[in-house]
Amino acid sequence: MKQGFKTKFLHMCSTATKAANDDAAGSVVYPVSSIRSIGMGSMAVTGAISASETVYHIALDPMSISQGASGAAAVLGDNVDVINVTMTTANNAKAHMQELIQKINSSRVTESGWINLYDGINATQLIADIASVANLHNDNS
Repeated sequence: MKQGFKTKFLHMCSTATKAANDDAAGSVVYPVSSIRSIGMGSMAVTGAISASETVYHIALDPMSISQGASGAAAVLGDNVDVINVTMTTANNAKAHMQELIQKINSSRVTESGWINLYDGINATQLIADIASVANLHNDNS
């Protein structure tokens, strides 16, 4: 590993209480290297995008790769995990994307490598305009 190089991770939690933080809506962390794309609209794990002025998506490599009904291993590229981000301000995704990418590319030594996109439990978010997030897990089955 190169001197000073840190792997950065993107965190999100859509639940509002610690008691509810034990399922697919709970805390999840992805390495930023798993981001495939960021774009406007709400995305399903199949890659289908529905138009929206207040939602953008972050498509990621899936966390789980399971076997299909035939017993054959699913292919990593089949589908994606998705974080759908709801904004308070319509059509503001470009500003969100710029801020997220700047955070990912930042080399400030004071940063820990932890990017908190949204935390419903502690009511914190990377960008004040984020109203909520939804994390869709693909089991590739």
